[in-house]
Amino acid sequence: RVDSGAAPKVVEALTNVKAVHVATGDYTTFVVSEDGDVYSFGCGESASLGHNAVNDEQGNRHANVLNPELVTSLKQINERVVQISLTNSIYWNAHTFALTESGKLYGFGAGDKGQLGIELVANQTERVNPERVDIDLG
Repeated sequence: RVDSGAAPKVVEALTNVKAVHVATGDYTTFVVSEDGDVYSFGCGESASLGHNAVNDEQGNRHANVLNPELVTSLKQINERVVQISLTNSIYWNAHTFALTESGKLYGFGAGDKGQLGIELVANQTERVNPERVDIDLG
């Protein structure tokens, strides 16, 4: 009997995580835990997963993440994340927003078309680490 993958399965890497929010796109998934930790996996194009990836053999900087990994860059903002919103896109336009308990909004990923709501330096096309978007949502 061949397992077609049609039946739901437990994500083993998250068995000890109490998820309170899940956000998915075509190629990416984010899970927010009860304590505000954020895990992501899937296609890492445009830095939209929030991981500080290194170059692979082909020189690609943003490799696919096959198992959920803690988004340590979001832990460094020292605020509890309550919600994630991401684009349903890959390649050049993928970007992500994180909303904190206090109403602060952080963006990362592709930003060269202004989609992050933050100013990038000359020739920069993306933000690897979350940057606060200057908008009051509190």
